[in-house]
Amino acid sequence: MEIIIKPIRLSNKQREIAKNALNPNVKLVAACTGRQVGKTELAIHLVLHWLFNEPNRLPTGFILPTYKQCRKVLSDIQSRLKGVIYVQFNKTELIIYNALNDNKIIFLSGESGDSIRGYTFKNLIIDEACFIQSNTYQQVIAPTIGRSLTNNTGKLVLLSTPKAKNWFYDMIVNPPFKNEECYITRFTSQEGGLISEEILNSYRKNTPEQVFNNEYMGEFVEEGTGLFKYKTSLLDDSVFNIQRNKVINAKEGVFAGVDWGVEDDYTVLSIIDKDGYLMNIEGKSVSQIADELGVNKSTVSKAISKYKKDNNLNSSN
Repeated sequence: MEIIIKPIRLSNKQREIAKNALNPNVKLVAACTGRQVGKTELAIHLVLHWLFNEPNRLPTGFILPTYKQCRKVLSDIQSRLKGVIYVQFNKTELIIYNALNDNKIIFLSGESGDSIRGYTFKNLIIDEACFIQSNTYQQVIAPTIGRSLTNNTGKLVLLSTPKAKNWFYDMIVNPPFKNEECYITRFTSQEGGLISEEILNSYRKNTPEQVFNNEYMGEFVEEGTGLFKYKTSLLDDSVFNIQRNKVINAKEGVFAGVDWGVEDDYTVLSIIDKDGYLMNIEGKSVSQIADELGVNKSTVSKAISKYKKDNNLNSSN
């Protein structure tokens, strides 16, 4: 039977990243980019290279933010390898197995950190890394690749459009390895070479500036983009003349607004009186809410997301 593998044509930026990802002297490859530059396509190129060319007892890990994305990418790879009879696909456990060299690609979702525990990978790719919560990376994902990185046999590849400044931002600006062991790159959607300047200009005209800079210019979000813009310091009474415990006339009433934080952002409640005086401002992160309720962060994030959707509250961070 003829084996047909659909070729992956890489752009100049993709080739540069791939060259460094396959360099044995490089431990960390991190690419912070605008949207639609072919990040997932590049990730597929790399995991297929490792699947066929690097037989090893340790598998390759491929982490994406959601289970649905994992299934989609696995199905995409399966369509590319149609007719390759020695490659097996397990869509239930999300594993691709090469029977010739006993190598595997294991897909894992970042939605539940507990599902990632216990794995050890030689090479690990995290696609849309910035959308993986910080504690999930630090407490669960990082240990899966620690042994290989320590022995100089493994590779950590982080690909993402930026969001808030979380662990991915820290890896970009302050990588934990020597300079010669890292390849860090940042570029815009236009520099990625897959979207024309004309199309990007049309996006720019119809997209809020901050959103465009984040999505297509590859810039990190400095602070919340919802109804209230705030920093942690705003939770200090000394910043405002906050009249806490003020007696309120029931007929006068107060006005309150909530800015919902779904991931690593804060949910903030602000209360003002009829004269516009800020009476109270309280902020709690998803982690703090989860700790108080005795549940995990994903449960709180899902509940807030569902509440916002059901009540048409679309001003999120």
